[in-house]
Amino acid sequence: MIVNKKGPIEILSDMEIERIRKASSIILEEVGCKIYDDITLKILNDNGFIVDFNTKIVRFPEEKLYEYLSFATKNNSFTLYGRNLNKKAEFGRGKTNIMSSSGQYMVYDSVTGDRRYACTDDMASAARVSSYLENIDIVGSLVVPMDIDLETSEIQQEIILLNNTDKPISFWMTDAESAKHQIEIMKIVRDGQGELKTYPFCQCFIEAISPLQYTKESLGVLRLFAKENLPIGFGPMAMQSATAPSTVAGTIAQENAEVLAGITISQVINPGNPVVYWGIPHCMDLSTGNMSFGSPEQSLLAISLVQVARSYGFYSVGINTGLSDSHLIDDAQSGFERGVALLNGIYSKADILAHQGICGQDSCGSILELIIDDEYLAFLKRFFNF
Repeated sequence: MIVNKKGPIEILSDMEIERIRKASSIILEEVGCKIYDDITLKILNDNGFIVDFNTKIVRFPEEKLYEYLSFATKNNSFTLYGRNLNKKAEFGRGKTNIMSSSGQYMVYDSVTGDRRYACTDDMASAARVSSYLENIDIVGSLVVPMDIDLETSEIQQEIILLNNTDKPISFWMTDAESAKHQIEIMKIVRDGQGELKTYPFCQCFIEAISPLQYTKESLGVLRLFAKENLPIGFGPMAMQSATAPSTVAGTIAQENAEVLAGITISQVINPGNPVVYWGIPHCMDLSTGNMSFGSPEQSLLAISLVQVARSYGFYSVGINTGLSDSHLIDDAQSGFERGVALLNGIYSKADILAHQGICGQDSCGSILELIIDDEYLAFLKRFFNF
């Protein structure tokens, strides 16, 4: 956990923030958001939102939008706890928590130098290493094992994490059926320490499909977590020039609209439910069609969205930073891009920086890279906490 005593970096002026907020409100009120879930459509319709059941498009009048956002901002702080209640990640209290990646489909083998499909042992090893590393506050699965049944994969990943770390955890939850079992497992593990809603292990991560769509599966998970009053993170990954406009401002306005739509739905279901505003858009490398983790735009988008989130009163904010386009671990490009991006991320005063341990653009997890990232973070902790 890092506390930035130096003050935040600011990319946007007050006028630019206001124009982005207005653009997001217009998007939600005039264009709307597609909701592929009949239960959620009915809930929104019953609470005064404009719902077209044929097209499944919901429009969010600005007055209604701000009414429900106010529930989320009244008490926008919470804490995640590990099996050891002394191992925790605090949100909304001016601290920056660091999270290792929540699941890459390949792993970098530090012995052979090759990439290969990950197995259960890789994930367990990554969890144990993350648990040991001083500057990793939330332990992600890092890789998705390919040697377990896909139908129960997410449940088994949760069990592997709970068996191999006593810190707060992060893993994918993509459908309500799995999430129901995952919540029950967390209740069983937490038994004797207090209620799960008082001592949550994790937040669920609800990702809109850009542009402006929420799936039936993700909304099913959302409703389950809202029913239990457990933290919910909203993080679309709109890609500049691909699934979002080509300008930085346009991408920020769309991403903000998508996040606000999700937060509003959560507050309609359970007013005051703890949430995390994730500002994690990406930009496309026009020469390859791939996303660019190491570009200046990646940091500009993330830092700008921290400012936008704060302007609404959200103080639990997450961004993806400290990443690189390099597929190597020990080259100058990787070191430069990660170091500068982590520095910018901490200067933003976001509550959480993710996803450490990634090698390349969302394709490979590396325990060696995770250890190197921890070393970067130790340097920055000394600088910012001095």
